[in-house]
Amino acid sequence: MGKDVKRLVRGKLREAAEPVRQDASSRFVKYDAKSASKYGITVRRTGFVTVEQRLRKSASQDRRRPKFGALQMEKALLPALADNGELIEQRVGEAVSLACAKFNLGG
Repeated sequence: MGKDVKRLVRGKLREAAEPVRQDASSRFVKYDAKSASKYGITVRRTGFVTVEQRLRKSASQDRRRPKFGALQMEKALLPALADNGELIEQRVGEAVSLACAKFNLGG
């Protein structure tokens, strides 16, 4: 597969994950607005896509919350994924179809 097709697929996969990122941010803002604003999308070379926290952990032991990651998963990330599953499936299907079409056209 050419670089152009790979770049196109990565962009489409990122677009497919965007509704989950936005939904998770809006769900988590009531718990921690700063943390909610730092969700990001990562698309790996293998095609693996994640919505993850980009805010680095606090250096201060007093500010750390021991189950904060579980709270994010339970209250924001997993519900956002569940609610947007059909849309993601549709967008990934479109990305694959577009990649196949580009590949078949030689470019």
